[in-house]
Amino acid sequence: MRKQQGRVNFTGLIMILLVVYGGYAAVKLISASLSETQIRKEVIDTLGTMRGADFSAEEGTKAVREILMKNGIVFDEESGNEANVRLDRQHGNLTFSYKYNVEVDLLFFKKKKTVNLTEEMKSYD
Repeated sequence: MRKQQGRVNFTGLIMILLVVYGGYAAVKLISASLSETQIRKEVIDTLGTMRGADFSAEEGTKAVREILMKNGIVFDEESGNEANVRLDRQHGNLTFSYKYNVEVDLLFFKKKKTVNLTEEMKSYD
């Protein structure tokens, strides 16, 4: 027993590696979730400052695409990523939606997730 003091056996080494990998995976998944929330807040803030009498749906769609591209989302025909802004002047509503795919690399495997969001806000015109 006295010769084992301070030494790590094989089972202990595996447990340490599992704890370290679990922490790494948790950090990666939490950061992916936080970036999703950050993109949503950025889109709401940008459209909130742009909406008004001279606002058009094309400008809104362009702004949403720029925000998504700034955060590393690539728009190509294969990926199925899309951004859309609809303006209903009769009811005074602005509806925006976007859809993109996220791939989180967890060293041994990759987790894919599709983020699809549709929200509505008041349009001031």
